[in-house]
Amino acid sequence: MKLPLFVFIFLLIAFISSCQSIHQQKLIDEYKRSLNFFNNELVNHFPEDLHNQHVSLGSNVLTIDTLPMIGFDCKEMYLRVFYQEEEYNMIKEKIKASSSASYSATDTMLLLIFSYSDVIIIDGKTYKDSETIEKKRLAKHNTTYANSLPLPMFEDEYFAVKSTSCGLTKDFMLYVLDAEPGKYLPDEDLQECECLPEKWKHGYSKGAALSDEKQTVIYWIAVW
Repeated sequence: MKLPLFVFIFLLIAFISSCQSIHQQKLIDEYKRSLNFFNNELVNHFPEDLHNQHVSLGSNVLTIDTLPMIGFDCKEMYLRVFYQEEEYNMIKEKIKASSSASYSATDTMLLLIFSYSDVIIIDGKTYKDSETIEKKRLAKHNTTYANSLPLPMFEDEYFAVKSTSCGLTKDFMLYVLDAEPGKYLPDEDLQECECLPEKWKHGYSKGAALSDEKQTVIYWIAVW
Protein backbone atom coordinates (compact mmCIF):
# COMPACT_ATOMS: atom_id res chain seq x y z
CA MET A 1 0.00 0.00 0.00
CA LYS A 2 1.33 3.41 -0.96
CA LEU A 3 1.97 5.77 1.97
CA PRO A 4 0.36 9.22 1.89
CA LEU A 5 2.90 11.91 1.04
CA PHE A 6 2.71 13.63 4.43
CA VAL A 7 3.35 10.31 6.22
CA PHE A 8 6.36 9.61 4.00
CA ILE A 9 7.76 13.11 4.68
CA PHE A 10 7.22 12.67 8.44
CA LEU A 11 9.02 9.31 8.44
CA LEU A 12 11.88 10.74 6.36
CA ILE A 13 12.33 13.68 8.75
CA ALA A 14 12.25 11.31 11.72
CA PHE A 15 14.89 9.08 10.10
CA ILE A 16 17.19 12.02 9.29
CA SER A 17 16.76 13.41 12.81
CA SER A 18 17.62 10.02 14.31
CA CYS A 19 20.79 9.72 12.16
CA GLN A 20 21.88 13.22 13.16
CA SER A 21 21.32 12.39 16.82
CA ILE A 22 23.39 9.20 16.57
CA HIS A 23 26.19 11.07 14.76
CA GLN A 24 26.15 13.86 17.35
CA GLN A 25 26.36 11.39 20.24
CA LYS A 26 29.24 9.55 18.56
CA LEU A 27 31.06 12.88 18.14
CA ILE A 28 30.49 13.79 21.80
CA ASP A 29 31.78 10.40 22.99
CA GLU A 30 34.92 10.65 20.83
CA TYR A 31 35.48 14.21 22.04
CA LYS A 32 35.31 13.16 25.69
CA ARG A 33 37.66 10.22 25.16
CA SER A 34 40.15 12.43 23.32
CA LEU A 35 40.08 15.05 26.09
CA ASN A 36 40.67 12.37 28.72
CA PHE A 37 43.83 11.22 26.93
CA PHE A 38 45.60 14.46 27.93
CA ASN A 39 46.30 15.95 31.33
CA ASN A 40 43.55 18.42 32.17
CA GLU A 41 45.84 21.47 32.19
CA LEU A 42 46.70 20.80 28.54
CA VAL A 43 43.08 20.83 27.35
CA ASN A 44 41.31 23.16 29.79
CA HIS A 45 40.89 25.74 27.03
CA PHE A 46 38.59 23.42 25.04
CA PRO A 47 34.80 23.84 25.42
CA GLU A 48 33.29 21.66 28.14
CA ASP A 49 30.51 20.42 25.88
CA LEU A 50 29.51 20.45 22.23
CA HIS A 51 26.15 22.19 22.45
CA ASN A 52 26.91 23.96 19.17
CA GLN A 53 26.03 21.83 16.14
CA HIS A 54 28.53 23.57 13.85
CA VAL A 55 31.44 21.48 15.13
CA SER A 56 34.09 19.23 13.61
CA LEU A 57 36.68 17.19 15.48
CA GLY A 58 40.12 15.95 14.48
CA SER A 59 42.06 13.64 16.80
CA ASN A 60 44.71 10.94 16.46
CA VAL A 61 44.93 9.94 20.12
CA LEU A 62 42.37 7.13 19.90
CA THR A 63 44.10 5.36 17.00
CA ILE A 64 45.31 1.89 17.89
CA ASP A 65 48.50 1.13 15.96
CA THR A 66 48.98 -2.52 15.04
CA LEU A 67 52.52 -1.74 13.87
CA PRO A 68 55.17 0.48 15.48
CA MET A 69 54.98 4.04 14.19
CA ILE A 70 57.70 4.98 11.73
CA GLY A 71 59.14 8.48 11.80
CA PHE A 72 58.07 11.46 13.88
CA ASP A 73 54.50 12.30 14.76
CA CYS A 74 52.73 13.98 17.65
CA LYS A 75 49.58 13.38 19.63
CA GLU A 76 47.15 16.09 18.68
CA MET A 77 43.54 17.14 18.80
CA TYR A 78 41.60 19.89 17.04
CA LEU A 79 38.08 21.16 17.54
CA ARG A 80 36.62 23.54 14.98
CA VAL A 81 33.57 25.52 16.13
CA PHE A 82 31.44 28.11 14.33
CA TYR A 83 29.89 30.66 16.71
CA GLN A 84 27.25 33.33 16.38
CA GLU A 85 28.75 36.83 16.37
CA GLU A 86 28.13 37.78 20.01
CA GLU A 87 29.49 34.53 21.44
CA TYR A 88 32.43 34.56 19.02
CA ASN A 89 33.45 38.08 20.12
CA MET A 90 33.29 37.08 23.81
CA ILE A 91 35.47 34.01 23.21
CA LYS A 92 37.88 36.01 21.09
CA GLU A 93 38.47 38.57 23.84
CA LYS A 94 39.01 35.82 26.41
CA ILE A 95 41.52 33.99 24.21
CA LYS A 96 43.42 37.18 23.33
CA ALA A 97 43.68 38.16 27.00
CA SER A 98 45.02 34.69 27.94
CA SER A 99 47.48 34.21 25.06
CA SER A 100 51.26 34.13 25.42
CA ALA A 101 51.82 35.06 21.77
CA SER A 102 49.85 35.60 18.57
CA TYR A 103 50.78 35.08 14.93
CA SER A 104 49.15 35.60 11.57
CA ALA A 105 48.59 32.50 9.46
CA THR A 106 50.69 34.26 6.80
CA ASP A 107 53.71 34.71 9.08
CA THR A 108 56.79 33.26 7.34
CA MET A 109 58.76 32.63 10.55
CA LEU A 110 56.47 30.09 12.21
CA LEU A 111 57.95 27.05 13.96
CA LEU A 112 55.62 24.29 12.77
CA ILE A 113 55.07 20.83 14.23
CA PHE A 114 54.31 18.24 11.56
CA SER A 115 54.73 14.54 10.86
CA TYR A 116 58.18 13.79 9.46
CA SER A 117 60.08 10.66 8.52
CA ASP A 118 63.10 11.48 6.36
CA VAL A 119 65.33 8.96 8.16
CA ILE A 120 63.62 5.65 8.91
CA ILE A 121 65.08 2.68 10.79
CA ILE A 122 63.40 -0.68 10.15
CA ASP A 123 64.82 -3.92 11.54
CA GLY A 124 68.17 -2.26 12.12
CA LYS A 125 68.40 -0.88 8.58
CA THR A 126 68.47 2.89 7.97
CA TYR A 127 66.61 4.45 5.06
CA LYS A 128 67.22 8.10 4.17
CA ASP A 129 65.65 10.73 1.92
CA SER A 130 62.13 9.42 2.54
CA GLU A 131 60.41 12.82 2.80
CA THR A 132 59.10 15.23 0.19
CA ILE A 133 61.14 18.24 -0.92
CA GLU A 134 58.57 20.57 0.63
CA LYS A 135 58.75 18.91 4.06
CA LYS A 136 62.55 18.91 3.90
CA ARG A 137 62.41 22.64 3.22
CA LEU A 138 60.09 23.17 6.19
CA ALA A 139 62.34 21.07 8.43
CA LYS A 140 65.35 23.20 7.50
CA HIS A 141 63.30 26.34 8.06
CA ASN A 142 62.37 25.08 11.55
CA THR A 143 65.97 24.50 12.58
CA THR A 144 67.46 27.68 11.05
CA TYR A 145 65.04 30.60 10.64
CA ALA A 146 61.82 29.98 12.57
CA ASN A 147 61.47 32.10 15.70
CA SER A 148 57.89 31.64 16.94
CA LEU A 149 56.59 29.41 19.67
CA PRO A 150 55.76 25.99 18.20
CA LEU A 151 52.45 25.69 16.40
CA PRO A 152 50.75 22.72 14.77
CA MET A 153 50.68 22.45 11.02
CA PHE A 154 47.04 21.86 10.16
CA GLU A 155 47.61 18.81 7.98
CA ASP A 156 44.19 17.23 8.49
CA GLU A 157 42.22 17.84 5.31
CA TYR A 158 39.13 18.54 7.42
CA PHE A 159 40.76 21.70 8.77
CA ALA A 160 43.48 22.63 6.32
CA VAL A 161 43.18 24.42 3.01
CA LYS A 162 46.89 24.74 2.18
CA SER A 163 46.85 28.46 1.41
CA THR A 164 49.57 29.25 4.00
CA SER A 165 52.52 27.33 5.42
CA CYS A 166 50.51 26.43 8.54
CA GLY A 167 47.65 25.12 6.41
CA LEU A 168 44.94 27.65 7.30
CA THR A 169 43.41 30.44 5.25
CA LYS A 170 44.91 33.94 5.45
CA ASP A 171 42.11 35.28 7.64
CA PHE A 172 43.17 33.19 10.67
CA MET A 173 45.15 34.48 13.65
CA LEU A 174 46.85 31.88 15.85
CA TYR A 175 46.94 32.47 19.60
CA VAL A 176 49.34 30.33 21.63
CA LEU A 177 47.96 30.01 25.16
CA ASP A 178 50.95 28.04 26.37
CA ALA A 179 53.92 26.11 24.96
CA GLU A 180 56.69 24.42 26.90
CA PRO A 181 59.61 22.13 26.02
CA GLY A 182 59.91 18.81 27.86
CA LYS A 183 58.34 15.37 28.03
CA TYR A 184 54.59 15.35 28.62
CA LEU A 185 53.83 11.85 27.30
CA PRO A 186 55.05 8.38 28.31
CA ASP A 187 58.37 7.47 26.69
CA GLU A 188 56.69 4.86 24.47
CA ASP A 189 54.64 7.63 22.84
CA LEU A 190 57.64 9.89 22.18
CA GLN A 191 59.76 9.96 19.02
CA GLU A 192 62.87 11.90 18.11
CA CYS A 193 62.58 14.38 15.28
CA GLU A 194 65.22 16.00 13.08
CA CYS A 195 62.68 18.60 11.91
CA LEU A 196 62.74 20.57 15.18
CA PRO A 197 65.42 22.65 16.93
CA GLU A 198 67.12 21.02 19.93
CA LYS A 199 65.16 23.04 22.51
CA TRP A 200 61.85 21.77 21.13
CA LYS A 201 62.69 18.09 20.53
CA HIS A 202 59.80 17.35 22.88
CA GLY A 203 57.11 19.58 24.29
CA TYR A 204 53.56 20.77 23.87
CA SER A 205 51.60 23.63 22.32
CA LYS A 206 48.04 24.62 23.19
CA GLY A 207 46.01 27.43 21.73
CA ALA A 208 43.32 28.52 19.32
CA ALA A 209 43.17 29.83 15.75
CA LEU A 210 40.49 32.46 15.11
CA SER A 211 38.90 33.81 11.95
CA ASP A 212 36.78 36.96 12.27
CA GLU A 213 35.66 36.43 8.69
CA LYS A 214 34.28 32.96 9.39
CA GLN A 215 33.45 33.53 13.10
CA THR A 216 35.30 30.27 13.64
CA VAL A 217 37.61 29.04 16.39
CA ILE A 218 39.92 26.03 16.00
CA TYR A 219 41.10 24.87 19.43
CA TRP A 220 44.27 22.78 19.41
CA ILE A 221 46.57 20.72 21.59
CA ALA A 222 49.74 19.11 20.23
CA VAL A 223 52.15 17.05 22.33
CA TRP A 224 55.31 15.45 20.96
